[in-house]
Amino acid sequence: PMFHINAMVISNLATRLSHGQLLFRPKFSAHLFWKEVSSEKVTWVSLTPAIVAILLQRDERPQENQLRFLRTASAPLLPSIHREFKQRFGIPLIESYGMTEAASQIAQNPLDNPIQNTVGKVVGTQIKILDSNYDELGLNQVGEIALKGESVISNYLDPQPEAFHDGWLLTGDLGSLDEKGYLHIAGRIKEMIIRGGENVNPLAVEDCLNNLNFIKELAVIGTPDLIYGETVTAVIVPKKLSHDHRHQLALLNELANEQLLPVERPTKYIFSTQLPKNATGKIQRTLLAQEVTQQLKEA
Repeated sequence: PMFHINAMVISNLATRLSHGQLLFRPKFSAHLFWKEVSSEKVTWVSLTPAIVAILLQRDERPQENQLRFLRTASAPLLPSIHREFKQRFGIPLIESYGMTEAASQIAQNPLDNPIQNTVGKVVGTQIKILDSNYDELGLNQVGEIALKGESVISNYLDPQPEAFHDGWLLTGDLGSLDEKGYLHIAGRIKEMIIRGGENVNPLAVEDCLNNLNFIKELAVIGTPDLIYGETVTAVIVPKKLSHDHRHQLALLNELANEQLLPVERPTKYIFSTQLPKNATGKIQRTLLAQEVTQQLKEA
């Protein structure tokens, strides 16, 4: 949507400054997407991971086109989705990372050397990876991403002093930097599941389970557990509705037992018709966790 910082700066402003042309639609149409890419001679598109997933669910294929790449931002792109898109369409899918508080783009994969499962290199912004004591971590160590720079805010209109430390913006995102300077995103701090004192990254669990063909989309969340504090719960939206999920549950448990650590394996599977999302198609995990927790209390 045009009110989103990604559309305003990356899609709109960047294209105008480069003397390009913009193609607007009232809303996204999966049916027309590849046709218009071809007929309008589109050279690049900025997408959300939700749209990437929708394109994979349809039979349409790219026609003759002039696409250089597709850029994705606004939410995490599961590695399994990235691999499937690359294998099926053969079009470069460039991952990036940005936020409103930093005037949009923070990092992006270079076109000549993109590395899958990273959001690329940081440009024009200072970055540090911090532990819970605000000490800077070394390479390949996961901690909170902190930012500073001319394009990064130093305060909010409604004061939120907990969002800053020593002049650095605390993003609430978890990540790490590798030896080549590429940034890896590991999720949101508040969405990390703590089961029996161990951290479980919901994105890693989702990436594993998403390999099952019957899954349209899914979200992994933490729900209250009297013994372990939280338990790993997977909310599944299947491609086809069914009253009997025994076969699907067997496949889920088999895959989880084969590829996930014991602490990562979901103890609850909930089948649903949809997941709560915001205007950009990003799954609202906190809201989903609240809804599921309430449902479990009432059950």
